[in-house]
Amino acid sequence: MPAVLVYKQGRKLAEVEVQPRGALLGRDPHADVVLLDPLVSRHHASLLPCEGQWVVNDLQTGNGTFVNGERAQRRPLRDGDEIGIGPYLLRFRLGSLEYVPDAPDRGGSATGRDGRDGAAAGGGLELARKTMAARADAFAPETRPAPVEEPEKARPVGPRLVEESDGARCVVHALGSARTTVGTGPRARVRTALAGRREAAIVERSADGEFWVRRAGWFATVRVNGERVRVAPLRDGDVLEVGRARFRFRQGDG
Repeated sequence: MPAVLVYKQGRKLAEVEVQPRGALLGRDPHADVVLLDPLVSRHHASLLPCEGQWVVNDLQTGNGTFVNGERAQRRPLRDGDEIGIGPYLLRFRLGSLEYVPDAPDRGGSATGRDGRDGAAAGGGLELARKTMAARADAFAPETRPAPVEEPEKARPVGPRLVEESDGARCVVHALGSARTTVGTGPRARVRTALAGRREAAIVERSADGEFWVRRAGWFATVRVNGERVRVAPLRDGDVLEVGRARFRFRQGDG
């Protein structure tokens, strides 16, 4: 089973096994790998299986995701690749955790850009082998609260659109709590030249937690499972087409 080793300033904080469904990395307390730092977005990056390989996707963050020191929007991973997220370094391993040694003292993404002491910033982290959630609380040692054991349950990846368009397979777009615009323009949260319009479709979450898609203009083309729609609900596994862009809607662990 794939795994990531989480480091901060050269100190190994946790070993996290990646479940077959993939993993969400970020500041969200429901993420599979919880990284608490101001430089880390709530939904920062995802690890997903795609066509026989594992892919890391940056979820449209301001500070970016780095693979082996290079900023990457989407990158297939090889054994030993290093993912930089804020002050954290995550080493990707395809094999067992048993043979992986402690981290060497590294610079770059493994050190805190805010200059805080790594032991203090990484305090409060615990390894829960069944949930495999890594948490690093940014408290000084004397004010750091006692660790709270995580519940032993699977963590959801969260609602998302997974691109299936040619040339953009497995690119993942996390859906926000309110609305997500799909289009070609700078204000579109999901930007793709294949959408055909600056604002072609809007995916919204209703008060009861259901997701809906609606056409954003008369000339936009939106289809759900092959049927052209103006407004339609989205169910887990539905295929959403906006112009020539194709997505699969996923909700939760699927």
